[in-house]
Amino acid sequence: MPKPGALARAALVVGLVVAALSFSAAPQAEAVTSRKPLNDTRPVGSAPVRVDFPIEYFGLVADLPSRSAHLSEHGRAPYGEARFRVRGRWTPWQALGQDGAQAPGQFTGSLVSVARADAYQVRALPPGASSWRAAAINTTDGPSVVVGHRRADAATAAPGCMSRADWGADESISGWADGEVQSYSPVQVLTVHHTAGSNDPSQDYAATVRAIYSYHVQTNEWADIGYQYLVDGHGIVYEGRNAGHTSVSCRYDGGDGTDFAHEAGTDQVVTGAHTKDNNVGNVGIALLGCYEPTSSTCSGDTSPTPAAIDALDREVASLSARHDLDPDGTVHYVNPVSGAAKDVPTITGHRDWKNTECPGATLYAQLPEIRTSTVSFQRGGRTVREDGGTVRLAVVRTGNTHLAASVDYARASGTATSGTDFTVTPGTLSFAAGETTKTIPLTITDDSAREARETVVVSLSSPGDATVLGSRASIKVSIAPSDQRPDGWVSTASASGYVGNDVYNATGYGQTRTVKARRAQARTFFVRVYNDGSVDNTFALRGSAARSGSWVSYYSGTTNITTAMRTSTGWKMRLRPGAYRLVEVRIGIRRTADFGSLKPARVSASWTGDGTRTDLVKAVVKVVR
Repeated sequence: MPKPGALARAALVVGLVVAALSFSAAPQAEAVTSRKPLNDTRPVGSAPVRVDFPIEYFGLVADLPSRSAHLSEHGRAPYGEARFRVRGRWTPWQALGQDGAQAPGQFTGSLVSVARADAYQVRALPPGASSWRAAAINTTDGPSVVVGHRRADAATAAPGCMSRADWGADESISGWADGEVQSYSPVQVLTVHHTAGSNDPSQDYAATVRAIYSYHVQTNEWADIGYQYLVDGHGIVYEGRNAGHTSVSCRYDGGDGTDFAHEAGTDQVVTGAHTKDNNVGNVGIALLGCYEPTSSTCSGDTSPTPAAIDALDREVASLSARHDLDPDGTVHYVNPVSGAAKDVPTITGHRDWKNTECPGATLYAQLPEIRTSTVSFQRGGRTVREDGGTVRLAVVRTGNTHLAASVDYARASGTATSGTDFTVTPGTLSFAAGETTKTIPLTITDDSAREARETVVVSLSSPGDATVLGSRASIKVSIAPSDQRPDGWVSTASASGYVGNDVYNATGYGQTRTVKARRAQARTFFVRVYNDGSVDNTFALRGSAARSGSWVSYYSGTTNITTAMRTSTGWKMRLRPGAYRLVEVRIGIRRTADFGSLKPARVSASWTGDGTRTDLVKAVVKVVR
């Protein structure tokens, strides 16, 4: 029997082995690195300025005479011009605009992309500001810094969002690293901006966000990037201002961005720096790019991409629901710190607060659609057969489909009789967030009455919150009788060889006969027209005119009916169900006809009460030698 001490030592060894195995099996953490931004900010002079690193982004900032002043009082963009020396040659002078984020008493120009220049020069600064500074920024050549960690076995995803670590924020340059403290407040309003700058969809958007971050912090001397959220042209949402905690990575850990910009535990939003004296409780969402088509500082396509608008839709819908905001409403915003107040839309543009081009006219024009969901019928009209049973009328919605929506529907008018010709029960369509299509059931009654085409109009009404009716708020449904149907057959012999039985179309496909003839010869065809309906009906027959190089005539027995067949009303015949009439078609070939040419005759039969109930057969003669 082993001694107790031996057992203890054995247990200890086993425990150490197990612990070692457990430790070795645990995933190791790997550092996520980024490049520390290089930022050369200095007073503006008139002479060219050489920079010690390749310039990738450039902007101007200045001081204003008061907290309420802004340069737009002295005119619109450009706010100065700059040129850059790239590979020994100077670029043309480039107009500079205004950043979408502004602080009281300060002007911030838009960042422009630069093709790795080694020098810059500035001119034409506008009046109304002083202490102009120029910022040259590089986001790719600085020293490597650790911006986060991930598990070694974490797979890299293609995310719809980017945390600060994902886009490479160097937290050591922020004001929070120097002891400044974030402030938070309940959300009152959402403000849409553009960052101005490049609209190039092939740009490295993460690098652009890093440049804006460096610009706002190291040049403007703000604590952090001014916006709480940024959205790129591919629809990726970036975490903006740090909310005092490390957000879950969207690239490695499955983060969804819901922890961006909000204080843990309270769900209040971190105060940003994007709308001068109206930042507290105001969420700034900036689309990367420039969307003012009349501005000399915007380049490329000034319309936001569909992906960017969809992401913006999704973000404002999520924030509206999260903070119990009416996205299509108006709020009386009150800054709880300064007392500044203003009535603005819940989802507002920067220009609603101040005299600025931001967020650009093309983006600003889309805000009404972003605030709401537009509901309408997919089509304005539709024709259905009386024997069609239940048909479904599609109702679609556009705009911000990430919001829930509802709309009522009912029969509004029409010549058809409810309960006798059709049934539609009034009701409400409720769209869940993300749902874009609903249908209304309309049941058609199949009867044997001899009746003409009838109509029923179904309309939408009473749209719910953040929902508006589109241009097709009603649909006119035409009910075509199914018990009045002509059926044409065609043959080259009166008693047999017919094609076209139960084939119904107005093209002749599947109901055509073709024969050959020489010049000066004629060929005879026979057309039967049946009543395939269930009641007595009158049909109108029409025949086509002859092609060049031929003649065509039509007969009923020995009676030449060619003239009647070529009138707009046609040659009339009344038939019992299952009965038919025979029409003879003669096609003659003239001596002038081209060899190989085709000489057709078309016979169509329509019910006189509904001209769309038409069947057509073809007789064709090919000219041969």
